[in-house]
Amino acid sequence: MKNFEDALNYFEARFDQIKLEDRNLPYIAQKRLLVPKDAAAKELMDQAFESVKRLKESIKEVLLTQDGDLDQFRQVYPFSLALVKTLVGVSSALQRERTALKIMVQLLVNQRNSLRLGEIVPVGDLFQVMLQGVDAFSAEMKQSFDNARKLWEQKLRPLVGDSSGLKYEEALGLPSADPKVRRLKENERIVGTLVLNALTPEVETLKSLTPRKLSALNHGSIQVAIPGTEANTIWKRLQEWASRIGEIKIHGEGVDAVVSLQLSGVDTSAIIVSALNRSSRV
Repeated sequence: MKNFEDALNYFEARFDQIKLEDRNLPYIAQKRLLVPKDAAAKELMDQAFESVKRLKESIKEVLLTQDGDLDQFRQVYPFSLALVKTLVGVSSALQRERTALKIMVQLLVNQRNSLRLGEIVPVGDLFQVMLQGVDAFSAEMKQSFDNARKLWEQKLRPLVGDSSGLKYEEALGLPSADPKVRRLKENERIVGTLVLNALTPEVETLKSLTPRKLSALNHGSIQVAIPGTEANTIWKRLQEWASRIGEIKIHGEGVDAVVSLQLSGVDTSAIIVSALNRSSRV
């Protein structure tokens, strides 16, 4: 190992370093990860991206972020600039081997049988990829992520399954197009976005999450009978979830209410139950 480190130091001293900034990620992803197979494939992607240009302005504003444009969006499509910026923020807390490009690859691999041309990878899917790396986080973030993992396993995961009418174990044998599986993924992405916000609240794209913003960040995920009512559907689900799990906090009313998730290392529900049991015996 010492010899390997000496070799790295030797070569590092011989060559100049080119430091790539966060804003370079769209270009890097386009050249290294999202290269079309041929001219025909590129044409299909260009045609599919036209539907993105026709999205409502309120949705595009969220997906483009404050300083993005459609040309940059096309570079990372089927990812959004919102997902890329979220990923940059999350990556700063990850260990070096969990690079942004590797996570983007994993997102595509996970959805190779479900993602269709014209769809955008939801931001909420980032959390599930992060869960796949047990030691993914740096030491500074590990405690927060351990709390998030515990909350997911003990409360959020069962909540997602219950509100979808389908347990995760049952979903394994069903096709991705199954209505209950789709509902499960919808709820998983909403909750996943809330967890990402709790882990990295300083990331611009995750600040002040509302049902309207959650819908935009996970555009195309929520299936509704009447187009344009996705945020209302999310609002109703969040109300139900907050009544069942105290860690989900809602400030305000309707589709512009700010929603957050409280991470804590203390299981307060167990403390409350214990206190109630003691009081009943007095």
